[in-house]
Amino acid sequence: MNKEYNFNDNSDLDDKKDLFNAIATLTKLYTDKTHLIYELLQNAEDCYAKCVKFVMYVDRLEMWHDGEPFDAKNLKSIRSVNQSTKSFNAIGKFGVGFKAVFCICETVEIYNEPKNFSDISSEHLPRFAVRIDNFRTKKKISFNKDFPKPFTTCFVFPFAITSEGKDFLGYKNIDDLRNELSSKLHTLSSDAILFLKNIDEIKIEIIMDKGEREERLLKKSYVRNYDNVFSIDETETTYLKYSADAPNVKGKTVDLVFEVKWNDNIPEFIKPNEKHRHIFVYFPTKTESKLNFIVQAPFMTTPNRESVPSTEIDNIDLAKVAADLLEKAVLDIKERGWLTLEFLNLLPIDESYPSDWLFKPIRNKIDEMFKTTEILPTIPL
Repeated sequence: MNKEYNFNDNSDLDDKKDLFNAIATLTKLYTDKTHLIYELLQNAEDCYAKCVKFVMYVDRLEMWHDGEPFDAKNLKSIRSVNQSTKSFNAIGKFGVGFKAVFCICETVEIYNEPKNFSDISSEHLPRFAVRIDNFRTKKKISFNKDFPKPFTTCFVFPFAITSEGKDFLGYKNIDDLRNELSSKLHTLSSDAILFLKNIDEIKIEIIMDKGEREERLLKKSYVRNYDNVFSIDETETTYLKYSADAPNVKGKTVDLVFEVKWNDNIPEFIKPNEKHRHIFVYFPTKTESKLNFIVQAPFMTTPNRESVPSTEIDNIDLAKVAADLLEKAVLDIKERGWLTLEFLNLLPIDESYPSDWLFKPIRNKIDEMFKTTEILPTIPL
């Protein structure tokens, strides 16, 4: 790759594409405009970032990460609707998902500092700063950011609101935009980091017009000498996770997570909150799982990533993998002496479920286990 390519040369895009209308259509798919926070986290995850920082000012949102630096292909991908540099394993590296940012802005600034990256190679771009206007036009700008280590990339999204001819923007006034975005950042919780494999720390700063500052930290850490037990934040809740490879999708997994509290090294299983009773596709969707534990998998979703169709054959196959994984989890928990009545009460045993319920295989697996396997509460000696 030529490190000295012309930042003001926009000939790498097809002028015949009606990119404006395409972006407008894409952004309107998101009923929750603040979903862009999740999309940005997905992009950072696909760049192998470990730490992400959001800083919200009165007039803009900044997002920093310490992942792989930018290159020319990334810049083209951001400015196209059918381009993505993501691998098959990636969640959504600068593809359709990134376009969700145009719910809050019409200009994006990107600052790239490769020297902070621990695994730099000659193929990466040198330090640069570029602005993207009207979704497609890139222009070199002055590098006016101090880059504390370990950050390699900074996005700046100057706030913009709906006006004549720009109904793709998600908000009619700046106050609504700031209030909803700050509320999203203020309430961002464990669900934002629960199933990310690379990112283990999310820093949040909210700076309001009178100078008030709110700072938060979401951090994942493994505890109790188990490689599948971890905590997030300083709460009493920890997470016991079981994983299996997703079929036909290299590098992706099906995960089951139980929320627990510990008492003398014995887990007390608890029912998840309402948000965690929704199906996860890295982040929570709006489709209820109707289960008392968390299920995550690379399910096929609707274009806005809000719902998980129960009739998709790939989703049905993933539900079967989840059922087999639950059997292994139950047997492991029993072997460890952790199987209690509280745990059994989490399993889908006595409740009725709708005919189109995606997780019928889980219910069937539990019924089969109770008929063929000794599953009784155990008391550790």
